Amino acid sequence: MTATELDTVARAVESFHLSPETNWETGVLVVHPDIDTAVQIGLRLANKGYRVWTAKSGSDGMWEGLAHAETLAAVVTAPKLPDIPGAELYRRLKLTLPGLLCYMLATAESVIGI
Repeated sequence: MTATELDTVARAVESFHLSPETNWETGVLVVHPDIDTAVQIGLRLANKGYRVWTAKSGSDGMWEGLAHAETLAAVVTAPKLPDIPGAELYRRLKLTLPGLLCYMLATAESVIGI
């Protein structure tokens, strides 16, 4: 992802009124199979005041999401993950966290199924 794309993701999360608090109570889980991409997105969000956890698979994302349920407000995920697809990860987390928001990262390839 380019720096512009990373900033776009961070702005998209902010646009849904996830106002980070100075005490770091608003958490975002970033799940992407390329951990470097997840970390870069996470750093952008952390710089904007969010508490961030990263994972590179759906099962790792489930574990992180449930471990931090008390402050988790949103999940940013890729549609294709090594084990659990991003949409299924969100569905499973939402069963426990009904107010959870989801931001699906998509490229032209993932949208058209290439």
